[in-house]
Amino acid sequence: MVSHSRTWLDSKFAPATRLLAVSFLVTCAFLLPSSVRAAAQNQNPPASDAATSAPAGSPGATQATSASASHSSPKAAPQSPAAPSSPASSPTVEWKAGKLSVRAEKAPLAQVLQKIADATGMDVQGLEKATSQVSIDFSGASLADGLQKLLPDYDYALSEGDPATPDAARSRLIILESMAARNKQAIPAKSEAAAPAANAPPQGEQDPDILSEEQQRKLEEIQAAAQNRDIRTLESYIQDPDNTIQSAAVDALSPIDQNAAADALVTAAKSDIPSVAQGALTVLSGTDTADDQTVISTLGDALSHKASTVRVFAAQALAVRGKDAMEYLERALKDPDPSVRMAVIQGAGQNQWGIPLLREALTDKDDAVRKAAASLLEHIPQTGEAESESQ
Repeated sequence: MVSHSRTWLDSKFAPATRLLAVSFLVTCAFLLPSSVRAAAQNQNPPASDAATSAPAGSPGATQATSASASHSSPKAAPQSPAAPSSPASSPTVEWKAGKLSVRAEKAPLAQVLQKIADATGMDVQGLEKATSQVSIDFSGASLADGLQKLLPDYDYALSEGDPATPDAARSRLIILESMAARNKQAIPAKSEAAAPAANAPPQGEQDPDILSEEQQRKLEEIQAAAQNRDIRTLESYIQDPDNTIQSAAVDALSPIDQNAAADALVTAAKSDIPSVAQGALTVLSGTDTADDQTVISTLGDALSHKASTVRVFAAQALAVRGKDAMEYLERALKDPDPSVRMAVIQGAGQNQWGIPLLREALTDKDDAVRKAAASLLEHIPQTGEAESESQ
């Protein structure tokens, strides 16, 4: 009967009973003392608290740290190792039709020189001494001019192949030492004026693609003077210290009166201003404005210029002319500045006619010059080879 009555109650009042039970439980939960709820919470601390309280090195600490790191704010997230800075772009070297182009940004000098050697077939010795970095961008330079731009702070010797061909496979570059190393050894250093030597363009020369307002004004005046056949104005601009202006004036004057252009260049080459003199020598030796004898004699006179930069350039330009300039090269080999003597050695080491100069340089007071002469003598062609090549 009781069982029947309970079943009947369950069947009739079950929904209401269950509702009352749920309400009772909810009410009890809110009526619990705060201390009881706090105790219950302390038994299950948040992951972040566990990470703080767990002993260092315990499994719990490792897992909690991992979990908190995955859910924490950006400030709390462990800093990932900084990505390594991207390496500097590899230098680019192009050798085309006997012209060298190089673009490098903070690249090891030895790497740049090796790329030039690979592109040209040039033999390089002493590459381990090229320890500096270089940032440079030039194009359309001869091998000699390109190396001058790259090696302004190094003593080196260059023996070029046949200058009449773009082939540089028979060229040889010998890096002797840096100027800093020379100074440490207390060897007589190059004068400050000689440091740039012929490696740097005249002071007024600038990128031909970027002309200043002053240059534009002068070029317009040169153009107007050429149209009016104003020889005097053009001659005055050949005395300009800016090689860009100098060259433009010569180009404008030569078609009008080539002799006047040659005479103006000879006069400019005697200027006391190094940039004017060197600029005039550059144009004079690089064009057919004047005859060979005039060029050689003017370069020979420049060996007496007070600026060693001008004397270095003159020695280099004379060496290109070979044994026809031997008299002047012998005089240059006695110059007090080792940079000038080194320029003679670089040119003399290209052909057999330079053997007497190289042998004389073996007793030079400068160690770098002696080393260059000795190294070049080891590689200079023998008599038979020189005769077969000349044929």
